[in-house]
Amino acid sequence: MGSATEYLMQFNSDLNAGLSSGVTFELVTAPEEEPLTLTQIKDNLRLRHNRFDELLTRILPEARQWIEMATGQMFIEQTWRQIHNGTGSLLVGLGRSALPFSRASNIVNLHLEKARSIVSVKVWPTMQSTSMTTIDSDDYFLSGQSLIPRTTWPSTRGVGGFEVEYKVGHGLDAANFASAGMALPLRRALDFLVAYMFENPGDNTSFEATTAGRSSLRLLPPEAMQLLEPYIRYEL
Repeated sequence: MGSATEYLMQFNSDLNAGLSSGVTFELVTAPEEEPLTLTQIKDNLRLRHNRFDELLTRILPEARQWIEMATGQMFIEQTWRQIHNGTGSLLVGLGRSALPFSRASNIVNLHLEKARSIVSVKVWPTMQSTSMTTIDSDDYFLSGQSLIPRTTWPSTRGVGGFEVEYKVGHGLDAANFASAGMALPLRRALDFLVAYMFENPGDNTSFEATTAGRSSLRLLPPEAMQLLEPYIRYEL
């Protein structure tokens, strides 16, 4: 399978095509642990020796990242930056743009789940700006997956003018994730994908070879795909 960078590039491409143009994502802080332990993986594979421990330790984060990139569902708490462009139809001045969200409310949809808290919201006011302006935290609030301004957002430049950094994940840690409502289908899908990657190492290149198209999701093991399908929010 491809690297985390390749997954992120494909995730940006697919999510932009299926959800909203002009939105990109940057990983700021990776999760501190994985949702499954090595012991849990080996129990699932019925392994009673340590011969493949190093391989399994490498496969687990790759499988987890692949599922996260495919669905936008983040397992363990991590920090991401979501960057929005302006839209030509909402231009308010040369090189400046209103935000490309709901024209009535300017609500920002946070595409990665589960949003836990907002770290910061920043804007580039104009194309000539040399630094970003941080919006006071009293001027907005988080409601579910929506970032809502208490009045309205300021105008920004048209390219990458608005950035929201937020903590996201269905669990604070592995133990907390295990008790989360969505934990079972996500964990089972991860079990299936880890097992598939372990048992079919020669097939892993097929995942990498198709990352240029959204059809790559169809290469998931059928058991994993069935579990993840409700969480895939864009057209394959």
